[in-house]
Amino acid sequence: MSNNRDILYQVLQYVMAVTDGKFADLSVTTLAYSFNIDRFKLSRQCKRRLGMTLQDFLFKEKMTRAAFLLKGQGDMTVKEVSERIGFCTCDYFIRKFKGYYGVAPGRYKELKTTSTAIHAGNQPEA
Repeated sequence: MSNNRDILYQVLQYVMAVTDGKFADLSVTTLAYSFNIDRFKLSRQCKRRLGMTLQDFLFKEKMTRAAFLLKGQGDMTVKEVSERIGFCTCDYFIRKFKGYYGVAPGRYKELKTTSTAIHAGNQPEA
């Protein structure tokens, strides 16, 4: 039988491997159930080892994935990104994204698209 340290490692590996479409279904409760561990124990271990609760880790991963989708998937709308990573409403996603990154997702997408174009060689020659 694996020890709790191994279980936390397995949970984190699982979270990182889950596709964006399935990420919306993840919660501390579902993860604890899937790995047969008490959700409070799992969160405490996560807090002790990572310095954040599992809920915070999941939120951070959601924001990271949202940012990646916004800058990497130019054809996805903010609403599509919010639905794909599991926010119940687009407005709630916009508020959370802005609180996390300091800029609204639409503006973030514009900035990243412009930044990518500039860094891709569209700078004036010296």
